[in-house]
Amino acid sequence: MKSFTTALFAFALFCTSQFSYAQSLKSNMKSTETLLKQVASKMNDASKNQENAALVAKMIANFEVAKNQTPDAGSFSEYQALMNQSMLIMKELQDAFNRNDNAAVLSIMQKINTNKKEGHDKFK
Repeated sequence: MKSFTTALFAFALFCTSQFSYAQSLKSNMKSTETLLKQVASKMNDASKNQENAALVAKMIANFEVAKNQTPDAGSFSEYQALMNQSMLIMKELQDAFNRNDNAAVLSIMQKINTNKKEGHDKFK
């Protein structure tokens, strides 16, 4: 009985640690914004391209979660379409960093800012 109780406690602890970390859409987007600012501050330094690509991978992961969270306003299907579009742009950015194509990075960052403004105007 003692080992069953111990196993049950361990399972409960595991579940709590795994699932209580779920962030709200607002905190998820804030985290993404922080990552984007980090990337923007180093985007002209080619020696930081791999680090930036890793930060963009984290942003893509945040968008994967966020696309299934409910926005404050607007159509959920339109929101998901915009989130999918955002992830494609982020993947372009990640690819540009991986290719050391810093000329492309600037235009992709402009796309991200345009997409971000559209999302905030429609869904925030």
